[in-house]
Amino acid sequence: GWPSGIDLAYAFVNYPLDLAAASPATTDFPRFWAADGKGFYSFRNAFDGVDDIVVQCYAKDGVGAGWNAAEAGGFQIYGLGSTWAEKAMHDRGGDRWAENVVQLPGLQHRGSSRCPVLHRRGNSATGSGQVTVDLTPVYQLGKPHPKKKKTIWYDGGITGDRCLAVDYSGAAGVPACITIADRIRGTDQQKIWTMHLPEAVAIELQPERQRFVLRAGDASLVGTYAGTDKLQLLPAAGDDGGDGDDQAQNHKKKKKKKKKKGEQLHAIRIGSTAADYELIVVLTLQRGAAPEVRIDADDGRIDVGDLHWRLTDERRFERVED
Repeated sequence: GWPSGIDLAYAFVNYPLDLAAASPATTDFPRFWAADGKGFYSFRNAFDGVDDIVVQCYAKDGVGAGWNAAEAGGFQIYGLGSTWAEKAMHDRGGDRWAENVVQLPGLQHRGSSRCPVLHRRGNSATGSGQVTVDLTPVYQLGKPHPKKKKTIWYDGGITGDRCLAVDYSGAAGVPACITIADRIRGTDQQKIWTMHLPEAVAIELQPERQRFVLRAGDASLVGTYAGTDKLQLLPAAGDDGGDGDDQAQNHKKKKKKKKKKGEQLHAIRIGSTAADYELIVVLTLQRGAAPEVRIDADDGRIDVGDLHWRLTDERRFERVED
């Protein structure tokens, strides 16, 4: 018999046996990947080399299969030879403070929840697409069990979602335009939109223009944001902010014991205390000058070059005419 299931899978790696090897760049290998059973989505613009751009988003949908990171709504970005958004930790702890999500520091909520996908679409030929995740399960609140050493999770009336769209069409005047829309209702708890960066990425904060500029090598990623009032672009280095799960809180405490005094994380952080929280962040990745970005948060309208989006009531981005 087969020693393991993986050996059985390997038996089909080279099947059919007469199939010639070929680079994905010379085939119709898909650039948009969807693992709907788990809630993983990958958007890739090409298979040409180190300048390829890859954006990944996680819903943590479906049934668990060993890995249990608190990554629902999280994303990662690589492109033009550099990593621009990454997890702050890569071991199997998988705590939510290490993800690129909206953090709610000080509020015990169920950060490791699985979250359903409300909408997703992608173009296999270009890699462009979008996904919307219902994050309401993440915002269940926790309280101690009266008799057992465990947490009771309950619906505290907090709802939320995230829509992430990736456009590689070039209409924005850049190789990639990534738009992220977040909404949280039902709490005036502090909210911190977080994007963790490699230490090698240089940060320039421009709060007066409601934007930030990241640089690595000869490329840049420029983020422009708008939304509800009380928005504040926080210092680039900040404490991890914590999370809701018992596991995450315990891990956070262990991490802090190991940290040197004053040690902080390298991240973009946009804070707000608005109870009805809405935030749209537009990221453009380019070499050379970045395009002008206009965001009408009230109307959900985004304009970047010849790319025009509107965020609909169904929490998806639709192209609109100029």
